Amino acid sequence: MRVLTRHSGSPAGTRYANFGGCLSRTTSINYVMKSVEGMTTLRLGVLGCCIAMSLGSTACVEQPAALTGTGGNPGVVGGSSGAAGGTGTAAAGSSGGLATSGGAAGAGGTGGTAALPADWFDPAWAQRRKVTVKDPQLTEQLQAFQVPVQLAAQSFDYASAQSKGEDLRFVTPDGVVLKHEVEKWDPVGGSLIWLMLPTLGAAPVQVWLYSGNALAAAPAESDRRAVWPAPYSAVWHMAGDVADSGASAYAARNVGGTFTDGKLGQGLKLTRSAKQYVVISPDVPIPIISGADGSTFSAWVHPANIDGIPGDGTDEQDNGSVLFTVGGHSTDNHNSYTGYNLSYEGRMITHVDPADQGSYRRVRSAPGVIAVAEWAWVTYVVDLAAGEVRFYKNGAAAGAVTEGAFNASSYAPEASLQVVIGTEEDLTKHFWDGSLDELRIEKGLRSASWIAAQYRAMTVPDYVSVTAE
Repeated sequence: MRVLTRHSGSPAGTRYANFGGCLSRTTSINYVMKSVEGMTTLRLGVLGCCIAMSLGSTACVEQPAALTGTGGNPGVVGGSSGAAGGTGTAAAGSSGGLATSGGAAGAGGTGGTAALPADWFDPAWAQRRKVTVKDPQLTEQLQAFQVPVQLAAQSFDYASAQSKGEDLRFVTPDGVVLKHEVEKWDPVGGSLIWLMLPTLGAAPVQVWLYSGNALAAAPAESDRRAVWPAPYSAVWHMAGDVADSGASAYAARNVGGTFTDGKLGQGLKLTRSAKQYVVISPDVPIPIISGADGSTFSAWVHPANIDGIPGDGTDEQDNGSVLFTVGGHSTDNHNSYTGYNLSYEGRMITHVDPADQGSYRRVRSAPGVIAVAEWAWVTYVVDLAAGEVRFYKNGAAAGAVTEGAFNASSYAPEASLQVVIGTEEDLTKHFWDGSLDELRIEKGLRSASWIAAQYRAMTVPDYVSVTAE
């Protein structure tokens, strides 16, 4: 039999006996072990090691799975080696194995790392933040909905990410990687990222934002463009250029426009007196709304002047400035499928000729909807099948007055010969004067609920939040 007696700080006469079985203990203190014959004395260190007994029996202490070894105490040369310290997952651990009867000390275990949560996307990514999107005002389930994620230095560790955010991944709790587009990356002033949610309803949606993988490649361009699926035809962020973020990636020619502060990030500034504008796909006709039963156009607008050019007569006064024109397919470049304008009275106006027959109809909102020198989110929904146009300002209906029925229930299938931002299709008058941001043209109709949610997503401070776990 072997007897263990507490060496220091223990009650007098405390003894521990072992008859070839396992000895359990729950505190990290020192013991002295003596054979009954008085042959061997050994000091035991931290708990968690298994002791080899050369005199015929073994005293074993169960090693906790979450601890790792740190090295054994020296033994007397000549005996058998003690057991190696275990491995585990915590940063600190137990002693390595100890020798008895003159044995060599066992090797200590290696230090471990803290375990990742069970739902971690991929261990190659070192950090994550929680992104929560909430819109309790929603009355319908939206599909493929885009939200702007603002990354401020206070809410995101930029040191953990690559220099342009190439390693960012938005992942649902069940492991689905979502599509996103980085519009602006600025570790000092804050970044702007567009995230496409598969669905959004009144219940909050949570996703994880992962970073911290120096070897990760940026998402493919096709994934970035997939943020804006059909019915989007084109999307212009005006983030220092006139690039189209949509799937078609339409080319554009900027004629004099400059870039300044927009509503979200940068915006495009056009000056009417200088006759500035942007031509979309200047060399190739495009079916940007062709064949559809309607269209939806949206933009942030900040007019500097909507009074018309003096001396240009009632046409300029009545029809105002053009935000966006989708030209027709005929050789008469003054025809258009639809023009989206603002008049000097603050009216929202559309000119609709879906069949491109040169007999358009004009639809106007009430006056006073749009004011000079203020940002407004305007949306025009041209519903050809219903024979009406619906206007919205800042997500709320702004009314409509129809001046005659449309000449077709869908747009002609032919591609448009001329698509322009800031003036009409023949590039001669009705020039826009002011700033524009986030222009979007869609080949189809958006609901009132979608339009209102779009506005809230870009203006309500806690619509999208980024927080620690």
